[in-house]
Amino acid sequence: MIFFKREKIKDAPPPDWMPAGLASALAEEGYTPHEAVIVRQNSRARRLSLRADVKKRRIVLTLPRSATWLQAREFAQQQQRWILRHLTEIAEQSVVIGAGEYVPVLGVPRKIVPTGKLRGAVRCEGDYLYVSGAPEHHARRIRDYLRGEARREISWRAREKADRIGKKITRIRIGDPHSRWGSCSARGVLSFSWRLYMAPQEMLDYVVAHEVAHLQHMDHSRAFWSLCQELTESDVSKCRKWFKMEGAKLFSYYGGVS
Repeated sequence: MIFFKREKIKDAPPPDWMPAGLASALAEEGYTPHEAVIVRQNSRARRLSLRADVKKRRIVLTLPRSATWLQAREFAQQQQRWILRHLTEIAEQSVVIGAGEYVPVLGVPRKIVPTGKLRGAVRCEGDYLYVSGAPEHHARRIRDYLRGEARREISWRAREKADRIGKKITRIRIGDPHSRWGSCSARGVLSFSWRLYMAPQEMLDYVVAHEVAHLQHMDHSRAFWSLCQELTESDVSKCRKWFKMEGAKLFSYYGGVS
């Protein structure tokens, strides 16, 4: 049996922090234990918690600064079934970006078809996404295409909505955050996930309206929600429910897409 000193966590986890039973079970399922379950410290956390990181296909164990490695070990052991179940669900939902797979473009599934050529831009024609280059580069090329299209689609919508309320956008950023679809800073910088381009158009437009509305109301007051609805033809209530039910699926596409 390994004993841990009851000292507060300060540095990276020791290599043997994980319960042997959990490490063994993960290995039997084909996982690399310390990649399948990672530890994060959070000064604002009040308790130990677990969450499934669908995008990176792993479980994140969050610890408050006051926690000890013994507590982390015991908690992980108690939650072993939860960890294994959620890793299985992530694996079942994951879609590796590659030839023959389907990727949604504005909510419509498009089949990935290699052109067989070494050069050429990704093209979306009908129900297909045509991609050139070596197979090992297909995922990256598709990611870059979706990111570029997301920037174009989001930018014009955001600026049009901002003009309607007389607000100025300082900058528009397109990235790949772990959970947020969009954000608005006090300086007028709007940030969005490129994965919005995989969502139906009405959902994308809602998120854009949401962040633009924050240029006027940096809260979620009634005035904010009223303005948000004014800025989009989408049903705000319906869109919020859609992201709660379906949004996580957009993080399941990977293979160079990160």
